Order: sequence, then C-alpha cells, then structure tokens
Amino acid sequence: MNINIESYMNDGANWQAQCVLACLRAQIGAITELAWDANAHRSDAEVVVGRYENCREQGYVFSLLYEYKTILHIAVYEHRNSDDLIVIVFKANVINTPNVDVVMKDRGKYDYTKSFKCGQIEECTEYIVDKMKEELLSAKTSLQDKFKKLVNDYGKDGELATFEYCSDYGVECDGSTIDKIVVDGDNVYLCYNENTGDYGNISDVEYTELNLFYCELLNAILTKMGLELGYI
Repeated sequence: MNINIESYMNDGANWQAQCVLACLRAQIGAITELAWDANAHRSDAEVVVGRYENCREQGYVFSLLYEYKTILHIAVYEHRNSDDLIVIVFKANVINTPNVDVVMKDRGKYDYTKSFKCGQIEECTEYIVDKMKEELLSAKTSLQDKFKKLVNDYGKDGELATFEYCSDYGVECDGSTIDKIVVDGDNVYLCYNENTGDYGNISDVEYTELNLFYCELLNAILTKMGLELGYI
C-alpha cells in the first residue's frame, strides 16, 4: 500500500527536526565510539530520543547517557515565529524525556543556545554531534583528573599505595583490592597485584564502578588521616 510520504513520516515533529533525527542516526557511532568498552564489546555511551512538544514548536530532545547516567540534553525544533532550527543545550536531572517545562525553565522564546537557517540540517546535526562529543570526553577526563590529584595530594613520585586503605576499609574496584595507583604522563593505572605486575588502565573500568572506587578510597584516606591525627 502506498502512503503519502508526509503522512508516512508523521510523528508530530516538524520536518526539519525529523531530518536532524535522521542525520544524527547516521552519526551515532562517531559519538558512542568515544566510550567503547573493549572488554564488554559495547559502548558505555548511548543517545536516546523523545518528542519535544510546545504548541507550534514540535521537535525532539536528544539525551546523552554515559554509564546509564544522563549527562546532557539537547532540544531541537523549528521556531514558532520563523523557519529557523533552534537548538537548546541543557542539563536536567529527570528520569524520562524532559518536557517543555524542563526545557524552557527560566527561558523566553528567544533564549536558546544556537539557531540555524531553514535547511541547514547538516550544520545543525554537526553542532549536536560536537556538543555530545565534548560532553562525553569531559565526563571521562574529569574522573581521570581526580585520580591524578589524589595521587599528587596523598602519594609520592606519581604513586599512591592503596592496599592498606582497601584492606582496612573494604574498598574494592571491580571486585579487586588495588595495591597502588600509578600516574604515568596522561595515563592512570591501577595495580591489581604488585608482585605479578598486574596493571590496568582506569579507562578500561566502567565509569560507575570507577567513580564509586574513587569516592570510597578518598573517604578511606581521609578517615585514616583523621584517626591518626586524633580528629576522629
């Protein structure tokens, strides 16, 4: 059965937003490959989509997830008073797709992150892809920088002995006790067994697990220091 193409594509969104959705679908791999987990054979990043509905402004909200946590939202729609494509980049702690109340919180109809002229579909898509890449890389590197600072503040010569903290306070990473953390240039390594030389790059550990390990280790270090100084 033949169907009119406009009817076939009709999900309520404006045709320009639909074109951005199609173009973004073709470039998802360029985003998710930045968080590829070789051990699990999958990406730790995902882009999900939901409809954006605001009367005449009908489009989508693309949400970037990293380790099952939403780190960025991007709304795309055609402006009610023009043919311009509107992009709003924002962050919000919501479970489902952000609705208009969330997207437009503290915003007027001309308060947006970026606009594109009618037909600038590829330019709009590239902008969205670049924003997601930037945010994903930022999420990955920020935790690595925290570990570098931890080693610098509490370790010596680029190494932080952690076995005592792990064994005394039950701190583990991926179910293993970590003997020490080593910073080598831009890389941070976890030593699983100093005697056998079993090391692993923190980039190979899932974000949620690594973040939990960092928080528990820092808490163990501060607790032990407080006990030794008589503060606890």
